Amino acid sequence: MPFVLTLMASVGVFVVAILAIYQVMVRLHKGRTVNWQQAATSLGLQFQAPRMGRPQHMYGHIDGLKVSIWSYTEGTGDNRATYTGYQVKHAPVGPPVSLSRQTKFSFMRSLVGKRDVVIGDPLFDNQVVVDTDNAEQLAAFLTPIRRSAVVAVLTRWPRAEITHDSISVSSSRVEKSSVLIEDTTRYLVDIAKVMGAPSAAEAILQQRDDGDLAASVEALHELNEAEPNQFLADIEAEAVASTELRQPERDQSAEPVAAVEAVVDLDQQAVIDDLFGTGRRGSDVDTRFNTVYRSAPVTWTGTVTSVRPFRVDADFGHIAGTKVVVDLGETATSKYTTSRIEAISPSNRSTGGPTPSRARLVGTLVISQPLPTSWCVI
Repeated sequence: MPFVLTLMASVGVFVVAILAIYQVMVRLHKGRTVNWQQAATSLGLQFQAPRMGRPQHMYGHIDGLKVSIWSYTEGTGDNRATYTGYQVKHAPVGPPVSLSRQTKFSFMRSLVGKRDVVIGDPLFDNQVVVDTDNAEQLAAFLTPIRRSAVVAVLTRWPRAEITHDSISVSSSRVEKSSVLIEDTTRYLVDIAKVMGAPSAAEAILQQRDDGDLAASVEALHELNEAEPNQFLADIEAEAVASTELRQPERDQSAEPVAAVEAVVDLDQQAVIDDLFGTGRRGSDVDTRFNTVYRSAPVTWTGTVTSVRPFRVDADFGHIAGTKVVVDLGETATSKYTTSRIEAISPSNRSTGGPTPSRARLVGTLVISQPLPTSWCVI
C-alpha cells in the first residue's frame, strides 16, 4: 500500500523535525540560563531559574540599592514580544513623580487625566514628560545633574520610567549576554546613586554650564577617581572632548608634510569596512582615519536613529544646537560578530515635529571613534 507507506514516512519526517527544533530550543534555553546565572554571580545577586509559568529572575542589592532583573512577555499571537526588565530602587527623594520620554502622542495624556508639567528648561521639557501633583516641589529635585541623568536614561531606553525612588528600563528581547546584563545593571546603579542622593557633581556641572570647562574637567576627574561612576565618567569624557575642541589649532605651515595615502574610494560601505571591519585596534583606526580619510568630502545616507537638542556637547561644543545620529550600516568585526556604524552631525533643524526616517549627509569627515558602536563626525 504505497499510500500508507508514504503517509507514514511523512509523519516520521514531521516528528523528527519537531524533535530537532525542540532540541535546538532546549540548548538555547540552557545557554541563556547559564549566562543569566553567570551575570547574577558576578553582580552578587540571587538567581531564580525559569520554571513553568515563571520567568527567570535575579534580585538582591548592589551598593545598598535594591536591584531586580527579569524576563517577561507582552501581547499575543503575532504581536507577542519578549523583553528584559531592569529596576533599581533608591531611597525616596523629592515629591512623587513619573518621568518618561516625550513622544508624538504625549499631548493625549491630558485626555486620560495625566499631566506633563513644564519645569522651564526647554531642552529638558522637549524630551521628558513630567507627571506629578507636586509641581511646586520639583525644582529642588530636578537639579541639573538629575536632569542630565534622566535624559541619558530616556535616550538609551525610550521605554524607561524614572520616579522619585526608582529607575525602570526594558530591552526589546531576552538578554543573552552576561556581559551586557552586567554592564546595563552597573550603569543603572550608578544613575540611581546620582538620582538618590546629593552629588558633588552638581557644582561641577554648574562650572561647566558657566563655561569653565577646564576646571570642570579636573573636578570631574578627581570625583571619578574617588568614587567611580560610569554616568559621571561619561560627563567627564564629554567635558574633556569639549575642552580639546576649543584648543587653538596649531600652525602646521612650517611642519614637515607626511606622505599621505591617496584616497581611492570614499564609497560609504568601503570606508566603514576599511576602518572598522578589519580587526584594527583603536590606535590603528585613528592612524588610518587621520592619514587617509580626515577632512575628506563625503555624501552619505542612512537611517536617522536620534535627533536631540544639546546645550553643551562633547562633539560640537558649547554653542547650543541639535545633534543628528544616523545609522550608516554595519560591518563584520570578526568571524561571528558585526557592529553598527553611526555618523553624528550638527543640524539647524528644530526638534519639533516628526523625526525624518532617512538623512543625507554632505560634509567632511572630522573624527572617528572606535567604540562598540563606532561612529564618525561629519
